[in-house]
Amino acid sequence: MNLITKTRVQLASGCGYYVTWYRNGWHVWNFNPGKIEYRSQGQKYITTGQRAVQINSGAVTAAQIAAIRTLVISTECYLLTDGGQANIRPEQATVTVSRSGAQAFELTVMLVVNSRKLSDTGFSVYVPSNLIPLPAAPPEDGDTADWYVGRYNADGSGETHLAGLNKIMYVTRLATGLYQIYQSVNKLQYITLGVGEGSSLISLRAMDSATRYSHVVHVSDDATQNDYPQRFLTIWGAIMENAKIYVGQFNAAGTSETKLFGADLSVSVSKVSTGRYELTHGIGHTNYIVLGVGIGDTNVSLRSMTAITANTVEVNLSDDAAGNDEDTRFIILYEDPA
Repeated sequence: MNLITKTRVQLASGCGYYVTWYRNGWHVWNFNPGKIEYRSQGQKYITTGQRAVQINSGAVTAAQIAAIRTLVISTECYLLTDGGQANIRPEQATVTVSRSGAQAFELTVMLVVNSRKLSDTGFSVYVPSNLIPLPAAPPEDGDTADWYVGRYNADGSGETHLAGLNKIMYVTRLATGLYQIYQSVNKLQYITLGVGEGSSLISLRAMDSATRYSHVVHVSDDATQNDYPQRFLTIWGAIMENAKIYVGQFNAAGTSETKLFGADLSVSVSKVSTGRYELTHGIGHTNYIVLGVGIGDTNVSLRSMTAITANTVEVNLSDDAAGNDEDTRFIILYEDPA
């Protein structure tokens, strides 16, 4: 008698699989989990077992899907498990257009993990536990945290990764001052904050229509939406490893800056003009973001960054389309250049 059984297990969200494969060079991608399928086949006292796991790339660009889909035709593939790298064989792969307006794609594939040795214990199949998804396991490029800093242009083009986990963040302009950000986060628990990149007081003011793979942000300097380049931060989990955070505050006169906690930076402030202040920080590169709020009973907040250099940045404060002087508490988030 030949016995074939299959068991499906639905996996929880918030974890993923790191898959490595070789096709014209090595590729690494953190896939979203789907279902695990345990397969067993036996005849008399010979039993074999296989495990198959369904994975999904999340929303990616056309350029990325061209690279990721090479997994399907690769002859050397590995899945990171708690027991090391396991050999895998891809099957049942499909590529779909998940967001046609933004040309975002997704790859769904079933990975068959190495077969178990022949059994001498009858029909009972022992299934090792090393296929449990590994949350926050580091990929080969060293990215480990659940945060992302990027920027995009006024027309929604030119989205660029600046710091944090190098996930896909595809941006498209929907209307004046309205932008849709597609992110491969696969969870609803996240937040996006941002500031204008330039001398204008136009900044990221609100987010809505949040789903697991996209959300909409509103950009304006008052009650009317405006198109303007933005530098933004999306957080959906821990900020860790090479992340550096500095929190401080300065007074409205621009004569005093106080460190509250965080990274070992020597920050000073000087007032440039009404509502405009220069912060000297000495980070050593320009891939950072400054966010802030006014202190006290005020609607003034840090609205934009300009004159961004490796060691200084000017920030603009306002409650509408005109600059205002105000005591301000701020945060600088960046990666350690070391």
